[in-house]
Amino acid sequence: MKHKIIVIILALLASPLVNAQCEKYLKNWAIELPSKGDVDLTIAACKIWPNDPTLTIAALPFPHKNNDSETGAYDLEVLVADSMTGAVVARTYQPSAISYDAIRLTGISIDTGRYQLTPNKRAFGIRINHSGSSNIFPYDTTTLSLYVIEGKLLRAVLDRFVVGTRNGDWDGICDGTFSTKSRSIDIGKPGIDGFATLKVIEQNTRSISKLSDGECVTQDSRQQPTNFSLAYRNGSYQTPKKMTLEF
Repeated sequence: MKHKIIVIILALLASPLVNAQCEKYLKNWAIELPSKGDVDLTIAACKIWPNDPTLTIAALPFPHKNNDSETGAYDLEVLVADSMTGAVVARTYQPSAISYDAIRLTGISIDTGRYQLTPNKRAFGIRINHSGSSNIFPYDTTTLSLYVIEGKLLRAVLDRFVVGTRNGDWDGICDGTFSTKSRSIDIGKPGIDGFATLKVIEQNTRSISKLSDGECVTQDSRQQPTNFSLAYRNGSYQTPKKMTLEF
């Protein structure tokens, strides 16, 4: 019976019905869960877990009532549910998990990469995007948090690790300079606590745009990638403070 259910869900993965089902579940969870306030469904995220299609992952942001266009915060409900029924399997509620100060929240997405941290613990990720409001001085950043299922609870093992930034200074037409930083994660060998080390590859690119014969020409200068590792200690992956998003 379970095999039949998995086959059905795998077929649905490529169907538009998946989005409709997720949207339906998001609305139900927003009503049923003991969270505070109203969920912002415009940026909530929901996705069937390809590693186990019987499960669906969701992230529901709850804006604080005193938020304005410049500053504010969101509580975050992250959950895993039964893909067929919507019944919540495991969850965590994080007060003020997302904040902003001139750099507004612009999106939430679910990362189902191969984060096999131990032989029996596979994590999933929540990516959160922030963007600045200035067109002349653009700024974007993306963070990644990783969660594992432990009984009926979800536990964050990586918290708001910055995996991408982009900033620049230009004239609004063409001339300007931009800097981009991206970090990708691979799974390394197990550490002393049994959790795999996270191997990080960092790539930095500097771009210069100039008008040339009436055309905007951009030249990219890519630096040599740098490599470092994040070790698991005392229940989570230890990240340098400068690589964790804080406002």
